[in-house]
Amino acid sequence: MFFARSFEKELNNKNTELLIIVFKKNYQNKGLGTFMMNENFSKNKNYFSSFKNIYVKTLKSTPQNIRFYEKNNFKVIKGIFGRIYLKLNISN
Repeated sequence: MFFARSFEKELNNKNTELLIIVFKKNYQNKGLGTFMMNENFSKNKNYFSSFKNIYVKTLKSTPQNIRFYEKNNFKVIKGIFGRIYLKLNISN
């Protein structure tokens, strides 16, 4: 579990974690997740300005999940136990 510890430590160092984005199947692939994420980042600029990175870990490592986050500028940093860990640099 070395990576899990280093991931937790990284979160405490001017970073935050995106917990979950979920849409019912018939609402997926319509741009809603990207829209919601962009709106949230845009409307909460002051809050996010205090962070360097946003991390996310997927519950499943499906190609659709990974493509969604990569399309939104997250970079895969590690895959472990069926989960993918991604990072988005938001520092200026």
